[in-house]
Amino acid sequence: SSSNISLIHTKKTVRQLELLAAACQSKRTILLQGDICSRKSSLVMELARLTRNRLIIIPLHENFETTDLIGSWLPTDNNQSHESPIFDKIDKMFKQIIKDLFLFVMPLLFNDSNKYVFDKYRTILQIRNKNSLFIKRIETIKD
Repeated sequence: SSSNISLIHTKKTVRQLELLAAACQSKRTILLQGDICSRKSSLVMELARLTRNRLIIIPLHENFETTDLIGSWLPTDNNQSHESPIFDKIDKMFKQIIKDLFLFVMPLLFNDSNKYVFDKYRTILQIRNKNSLFIKRIETIKD
């Protein structure tokens, strides 16, 4: 099985594992950067194996969107919402996920990344609000 395979512990590998372990001990967010096949993933997997910690791998790429990680939510009009209470539950769950992200993840990030996330979140809320106003106007016209 692949969990029994380990890296060869050269001086360079041991030093990199020590640095990674020290970074993990700091409880701060860690971003590993490097070329493709530069052993970033292998070092993390080896450290998890050595420390007997469970490792969850989420492969990210340059086109990564948060919806790839937490899913997406598409607003519905009020008529659909009243016909099926599941949409209300989805809306509440979406709001809870966002709240949890801000409460638990944001304190771990740096100020610059927090500003970026808050700006994106504000944009999403503004778009969502505009869509909500647009739907209300259409409903008024229909009535």
